[in-house]
Amino acid sequence: MAQKAKLAEMGNMIDNIIHQWKQPLSIIKVTSQALEMNLEMKNLSEEQREYYIKTIIENVDFMSDTANDFRSFLSPDKIKSEFTIKDCTSKILKILFLRFRKQKVEVINNIEEDIRIYGYKSELCQVLLNILNNALDQFNENNNTQDNTITISTYKKEGSIIIEIEDTAGGIKEEYINKIFEDRFTTRSKEGTGIGLTISKRIIQESFNGTIKVENKNKGANFIIEFPQEDNTLKN
Repeated sequence: MAQKAKLAEMGNMIDNIIHQWKQPLSIIKVTSQALEMNLEMKNLSEEQREYYIKTIIENVDFMSDTANDFRSFLSPDKIKSEFTIKDCTSKILKILFLRFRKQKVEVINNIEEDIRIYGYKSELCQVLLNILNNALDQFNENNNTQDNTITISTYKKEGSIIIEIEDTAGGIKEEYINKIFEDRFTTRSKEGTGIGLTISKRIIQESFNGTIKVENKNKGANFIIEFPQEDNTLKN
Protein backbone atom coordinates (compact mmCIF):
# COMPACT_ATOMS: atom_id res chain seq x y z
CA MET A 1 0.00 0.00 0.00
CA ALA A 2 2.85 2.34 0.87
CA GLN A 3 4.55 1.57 -2.46
CA LYS A 4 1.35 2.35 -4.36
CA ALA A 5 0.99 5.59 -2.45
CA LYS A 6 4.54 6.55 -3.37
CA LEU A 7 3.93 5.79 -7.06
CA ALA A 8 0.69 7.76 -7.03
CA GLU A 9 2.48 10.69 -5.39
CA MET A 10 5.24 10.55 -7.99
CA GLY A 11 2.58 10.64 -10.70
CA ASN A 12 1.13 13.77 -9.11
CA MET A 13 4.58 15.32 -8.90
CA ILE A 14 5.31 14.65 -12.58
CA ASP A 15 1.95 16.20 -13.48
CA ASN A 16 2.83 19.26 -11.39
CA ILE A 17 6.23 19.54 -13.10
CA ILE A 18 4.49 19.55 -16.49
CA HIS A 19 2.16 22.32 -15.31
CA GLN A 20 5.09 24.32 -13.95
CA TRP A 21 7.18 24.02 -17.11
CA LYS A 22 4.54 24.65 -19.78
CA GLN A 23 4.46 28.42 -19.48
CA PRO A 24 8.24 29.07 -19.28
CA LEU A 25 8.81 26.71 -22.22
CA SER A 26 6.21 28.63 -24.22
CA ILE A 27 7.86 31.95 -23.31
CA ILE A 28 11.32 30.64 -24.26
CA LYS A 29 9.99 29.43 -27.61
CA VAL A 30 8.26 32.71 -28.47
CA THR A 31 11.23 34.79 -27.31
CA SER A 32 13.69 32.67 -29.32
CA GLN A 33 11.54 33.02 -32.43
CA ALA A 34 11.35 36.80 -31.98
CA LEU A 35 15.12 36.96 -31.50
CA GLU A 36 15.74 34.87 -34.63
CA MET A 37 13.31 36.93 -36.72
CA ASN A 38 14.86 40.24 -35.69
CA LEU A 39 18.35 38.89 -36.39
CA GLU A 40 17.34 37.81 -39.90
CA MET A 41 15.74 41.19 -40.58
CA LYS A 42 18.78 42.97 -39.10
CA ASN A 43 16.37 44.88 -36.93
CA LEU A 44 17.70 44.02 -33.48
CA SER A 45 18.60 46.84 -31.14
CA GLU A 46 20.91 46.36 -28.18
CA GLU A 47 17.98 46.97 -25.84
CA GLN A 48 15.90 44.27 -27.57
CA ARG A 49 18.81 41.81 -27.50
CA GLU A 50 19.28 42.32 -23.75
CA TYR A 51 15.55 41.93 -23.14
CA TYR A 52 15.29 38.68 -25.13
CA ILE A 53 18.37 37.13 -23.48
CA LYS A 54 17.25 38.21 -20.00
CA THR A 55 13.78 36.71 -20.59
CA ILE A 56 15.22 33.38 -21.73
CA ILE A 57 17.70 33.19 -18.82
CA GLU A 58 15.02 34.05 -16.23
CA ASN A 59 12.71 31.30 -17.50
CA VAL A 60 15.51 28.73 -17.69
CA ASP A 61 16.46 29.62 -14.10
CA PHE A 62 12.83 29.23 -13.05
CA MET A 63 12.70 25.75 -14.59
CA SER A 64 15.98 24.82 -12.92
CA ASP A 65 14.73 26.03 -9.52
CA THR A 66 11.52 24.06 -10.01
CA ALA A 67 13.46 20.89 -10.78
CA ASN A 68 15.55 21.37 -7.64
CA ASP A 69 12.39 21.91 -5.55
CA PHE A 70 10.87 18.65 -6.80
CA ARG A 71 14.11 16.72 -6.34
CA SER A 72 14.41 18.04 -2.79
CA PHE A 73 10.80 17.14 -2.08
CA LEU A 74 11.17 13.57 -3.33
CA SER A 75 14.46 12.89 -1.54
CA PRO A 76 14.00 10.02 0.94
CA ASP A 77 15.53 11.85 3.89
CA LYS A 78 14.95 9.66 6.90
CA ILE A 79 17.06 11.83 9.17
CA LYS A 80 15.15 13.95 11.64
CA SER A 81 15.89 17.66 11.58
CA GLU A 82 14.48 20.89 12.90
CA PHE A 83 12.58 23.00 10.38
CA THR A 84 9.88 25.65 10.28
CA ILE A 85 6.43 24.65 9.11
CA LYS A 86 6.50 27.77 6.94
CA ASP A 87 9.51 26.40 5.06
CA CYS A 88 7.55 23.25 4.26
CA THR A 89 4.35 25.04 3.23
CA SER A 90 6.27 27.56 1.11
CA LYS A 91 7.84 24.73 -0.87
CA ILE A 92 4.46 23.09 -1.49
CA LEU A 93 2.76 26.36 -2.47
CA LYS A 94 5.55 26.99 -4.96
CA ILE A 95 5.13 23.52 -6.44
CA LEU A 96 1.36 24.00 -6.78
CA PHE A 97 1.48 27.65 -7.86
CA LEU A 98 0.26 27.12 -11.43
CA ARG A 99 -2.53 24.77 -10.34
CA PHE A 100 -3.80 27.44 -7.96
CA ARG A 101 -3.66 30.07 -10.68
CA LYS A 102 -5.24 27.87 -13.35
CA GLN A 103 -8.15 26.93 -11.08
CA LYS A 104 -8.45 30.49 -9.72
CA VAL A 105 -7.94 29.38 -6.14
CA GLU A 106 -6.76 31.99 -3.65
CA VAL A 107 -4.45 30.86 -0.85
CA ILE A 108 -4.86 32.71 2.45
CA ASN A 109 -1.61 32.34 4.35
CA ASN A 110 -1.93 32.52 8.15
CA ILE A 111 1.33 30.70 8.85
CA GLU A 112 3.43 31.90 11.75
CA GLU A 113 7.04 32.17 10.64
CA ASP A 114 8.72 31.07 13.87
CA ILE A 115 6.88 27.81 14.59
CA ARG A 116 9.51 25.08 14.37
CA ILE A 117 9.09 21.34 14.43
CA TYR A 118 11.48 18.40 14.75
CA GLY A 119 11.00 15.40 12.49
CA TYR A 120 11.01 14.21 8.90
CA LYS A 121 10.48 17.29 6.75
CA SER A 122 9.77 15.50 3.45
CA GLU A 123 7.09 13.33 5.10
CA LEU A 124 5.21 16.34 6.47
CA CYS A 125 5.48 18.01 3.05
CA GLN A 126 3.97 14.86 1.52
CA VAL A 127 0.98 15.07 3.87
CA LEU A 128 0.37 18.76 3.14
CA LEU A 129 0.74 18.21 -0.62
CA ASN A 130 -1.80 15.39 -0.50
CA ILE A 131 -4.38 17.49 1.35
CA LEU A 132 -3.93 20.48 -0.96
CA ASN A 133 -4.09 18.32 -4.10
CA ASN A 134 -7.32 16.76 -2.82
CA ALA A 135 -8.81 20.23 -2.30
CA LEU A 136 -7.78 21.30 -5.81
CA ASP A 137 -9.31 18.11 -7.24
CA GLN A 138 -12.55 18.89 -5.42
CA PHE A 139 -12.60 22.45 -6.75
CA ASN A 140 -12.09 20.99 -10.24
CA GLU A 141 -14.97 18.56 -9.82
CA ASN A 142 -17.24 21.35 -8.62
CA ASN A 143 -16.27 23.43 -11.67
CA ASN A 144 -16.87 26.59 -9.66
CA THR A 145 -14.72 29.72 -10.06
CA GLN A 146 -16.41 31.82 -7.36
CA ASP A 147 -14.94 32.21 -3.88
CA ASN A 148 -12.41 29.41 -4.26
CA THR A 149 -10.09 29.75 -1.29
CA ILE A 150 -7.76 27.61 0.80
CA THR A 151 -6.70 28.94 4.19
CA ILE A 152 -3.57 27.54 5.80
CA SER A 153 -3.05 28.40 9.48
CA THR A 154 -0.49 27.42 12.09
CA TYR A 155 -0.51 28.21 15.78
CA LYS A 156 0.33 26.87 19.22
CA LYS A 157 -2.37 25.86 21.68
CA GLU A 158 -2.12 24.26 25.12
CA GLY A 159 1.19 22.50 24.51
CA SER A 160 0.38 21.53 20.92
CA ILE A 161 1.41 22.73 17.48
CA ILE A 162 -1.57 22.98 15.11
CA ILE A 163 -1.83 23.11 11.32
CA GLU A 164 -5.26 23.79 9.82
CA ILE A 165 -6.07 23.61 6.11
CA GLU A 166 -9.57 24.87 5.31
CA ASP A 167 -11.10 25.05 1.84
CA THR A 168 -14.35 26.26 0.32
CA ALA A 169 -14.80 23.25 -1.98
CA GLY A 170 -18.16 22.16 -0.57
CA GLY A 171 -17.12 19.85 2.23
CA ILE A 172 -17.36 16.09 2.69
CA LYS A 173 -20.62 14.18 2.73
CA GLU A 174 -21.60 13.23 6.26
CA GLU A 175 -21.71 9.52 5.40
CA TYR A 176 -18.08 9.70 4.26
CA ILE A 177 -16.47 12.02 6.78
CA ASN A 178 -15.67 9.30 9.33
CA LYS A 179 -14.28 6.95 6.67
CA ILE A 180 -11.86 9.02 4.59
CA PHE A 181 -8.78 7.88 6.56
CA GLU A 182 -9.70 4.19 6.19
CA ASP A 183 -7.64 1.92 3.94
CA ARG A 184 -8.67 2.18 0.28
CA PHE A 185 -11.69 4.34 0.95
CA THR A 186 -12.24 6.86 -1.84
CA THR A 187 -15.09 9.04 -3.06
CA ARG A 188 -13.73 9.06 -6.61
CA SER A 189 -15.20 6.40 -8.85
CA LYS A 190 -12.45 6.35 -11.50
CA GLU A 191 -9.13 7.77 -10.33
CA GLY A 192 -9.12 7.38 -6.59
CA THR A 193 -6.91 4.82 -4.88
CA GLY A 194 -8.01 5.56 -1.32
CA ILE A 195 -4.44 5.39 0.02
CA GLY A 196 -3.32 9.04 0.14
CA LEU A 197 -5.08 10.05 3.35
CA THR A 198 -4.45 6.65 4.92
CA ILE A 199 -0.71 7.11 4.44
CA SER A 200 -0.97 10.73 5.61
CA LYS A 201 -2.59 9.62 8.85
CA ARG A 202 0.07 6.97 9.37
CA ILE A 203 2.86 9.54 8.84
CA ILE A 204 1.38 11.97 11.35
CA GLN A 205 0.84 9.26 13.93
CA GLU A 206 4.05 7.25 13.55
CA SER A 207 6.59 9.91 12.55
CA PHE A 208 5.31 12.83 14.63
CA ASN A 209 3.24 11.18 17.37
CA GLY A 210 0.39 13.45 16.29
CA THR A 211 -3.20 13.29 15.13
CA ILE A 212 -5.06 14.31 12.00
CA LYS A 213 -8.80 14.80 11.66
CA VAL A 214 -11.26 16.52 9.35
CA GLU A 215 -14.51 18.37 9.86
CA ASN A 216 -16.90 20.31 7.69
CA LYS A 217 -16.63 24.01 8.39
CA ASN A 218 -18.35 26.93 6.67
CA LYS A 219 -18.16 26.20 2.91
CA GLY A 220 -15.80 23.24 2.89
CA ALA A 221 -13.53 20.80 4.67
CA ASN A 222 -11.10 21.70 7.44
CA PHE A 223 -8.15 19.37 8.12
CA ILE A 224 -6.60 19.74 11.57
CA ILE A 225 -3.15 18.31 12.23
CA GLU A 226 -1.98 18.41 15.86
CA PHE A 227 1.51 17.69 17.15
CA PRO A 228 2.41 17.43 20.86
CA GLN A 229 4.93 20.25 21.22
CA GLU A 230 7.15 18.41 23.70
CA ASP A 231 7.64 15.53 21.24
CA ASN A 232 8.21 17.68 18.17
CA THR A 233 10.74 20.29 19.20
CA LEU A 234 14.48 19.89 18.97
CA LYS A 235 15.98 18.21 22.01
CA ASN A 236 19.46 19.43 22.91
